[in-house]
Amino acid sequence: MKKTAIGMVLAAATMGVAYAQTNVTLYGVADGNLRFDHTNLGTLKSVGSGGESGSRWGIRGVEDLGGGLRATFVFEQGIDITDNSSPQGSIGGGASAGFGGSSTALHSSTGSRLFSRIATVGLGGRFGEVRFGRGYSPLFLVQYAADPYAAGLVPGVANVFVNNTLRNDNAIFYDTPVVAGFQGLFNYQLGESTTNNTANAATGQAKRGNDRLGAGITYTKGPLYAGVGYEHIKSNLDLYKVQTYDVVSTYDFGVVKLHALFWYTRNNNPNTTTTFGSTTRLSERTYFVGATVPFGAWTLIGSWGHLRDNSSSNINQNLGTPRANLFGGAAKYSLSKRSVLYAAYARFSLLNGPLGNAFQGFNGLSDASNAGLYTTANLTGPAGVNVNPWSFQMGLRHTF
Repeated sequence: MKKTAIGMVLAAATMGVAYAQTNVTLYGVADGNLRFDHTNLGTLKSVGSGGESGSRWGIRGVEDLGGGLRATFVFEQGIDITDNSSPQGSIGGGASAGFGGSSTALHSSTGSRLFSRIATVGLGGRFGEVRFGRGYSPLFLVQYAADPYAAGLVPGVANVFVNNTLRNDNAIFYDTPVVAGFQGLFNYQLGESTTNNTANAATGQAKRGNDRLGAGITYTKGPLYAGVGYEHIKSNLDLYKVQTYDVVSTYDFGVVKLHALFWYTRNNNPNTTTTFGSTTRLSERTYFVGATVPFGAWTLIGSWGHLRDNSSSNINQNLGTPRANLFGGAAKYSLSKRSVLYAAYARFSLLNGPLGNAFQGFNGLSDASNAGLYTTANLTGPAGVNVNPWSFQMGLRHTF
């Protein structure tokens, strides 16, 4: 009888191990807003999706493998609630080596994405976590934690970044465990291609063009957060490289939280010459400061950003260094832990050289939807004088 009971217990335990289930969570964000965007063409009114946060739905899962190991996965799909389309849906590469943030590199796949924001599988433990797939770059994650607008709303810091890539395809990610407040973030994206998979014997160029290396170090202790991020992109066939750095910090005094960010990008394209001098290094610098003030259900945010742009879009202007100031603010009211009303305003002051030609370094005041609602062609009046654009939005964000 004892042997039978013991056998039944062992069998039940074995079945429990064999049929252990992954804990799966369904989550998402629904965010809609009304926008007003003003340029020299007038004021455009529109309904947008993803003002404060990109609308999305996703599933994440964790399985406890025992011994401190866990298997993880995340599938996250972007949604434009205004027309039910999928932002980030088309595949254009993801290893751009130029300014402007476009994904023009060759890629091993074609078509459209299903889970357009994130798709990863990973293994975690005391060593940290390793993941494979499409996910956020360390450069972005370092910056995101210090951004007073959390990568959303029209005054957001991304509007004064000329080159800003959020996600990497074909990538391996590694996050270290947190030790004494420090954590390391690393990734490597392979510039895969179906048409460029061999080295060029005539020139000796490597086949690993459009590879992307990212790294970040963060430190958190009490009210202090600080981080440094880095990204290195090889151009197609290793002709040149683009390097980007960010240095960020926040300090929470309780009654006010202060934010400071610095961003620097350098492009070493030897095939490009400038009218600013003999150097072929094309660069841009961003300075950004902000303050967040919470009281009760309200949160108020104010910010100022400055961009100095010598990127490739400006090299033939012969006007010195184009510059722009971004002034902005936002107010949020929490209806509950999951539902928030928000309003935000942003205005560019364009300082583009002695002739006042159009500033070429950005495509519009974007929000979490990554959609600017005007182009650089709309920034000048009939006499070529700058028109300082502004945007205002108000909306509702709900999480589940």
